[in-house]
Amino acid sequence: MTEPELTLEQLQQRENEWRFGTSTIARYERIIKAATIMTEAEKKALSEWEAIHVTGSGDYGTSDWPGWEAIIPRITH
Repeated sequence: MTEPELTLEQLQQRENEWRFGTSTIARYERIIKAATIMTEAEKKALSEWEAIHVTGSGDYGTSDWPGWEAIIPRITH
């Protein structure tokens, strides 16, 4: 049994899903590495942000913290 041919739109959707998944994994890897070089002030800021935003509802997680954007560039040099 062969797989049915996909339309161009379906192929593009499949590629976008793959790219999103790959970039998400790469971002998590950067966050994990960035967490190892955080200053005490950054750790405190993350903790305070989590106390407000990470409630268990699933709306936000630690990886959504806006502070990562300032830390991640420090690990890529």
